[in-house]
Amino acid sequence: MCRMIGAGVGVGIVPESAARRNCDAMGLALIELTDAWCVRERYILLRDREKLTLYAQSLIDTLCAHYATAQISSPGSGC
Repeated sequence: MCRMIGAGVGVGIVPESAARRNCDAMGLALIELTDAWCVRERYILLRDREKLTLYAQSLIDTLCAHYATAQISSPGSGC
């Protein structure tokens, strides 16, 4: 994406790490997005929580506790 933008094909929205890594080398302008829509939502996907190892279940519990707004949308499981 950064190469296409650098070649003048158009504009793009990329992760901050990619933008910063390529900004100077490709002469790109970096504009931070501050609107609410630009925040990524992330989800934990799994088939059967009960079949996970205790370590994996603990990781999911820790992540859900840290991100209080996180929800798991699957039958019979949730934070």
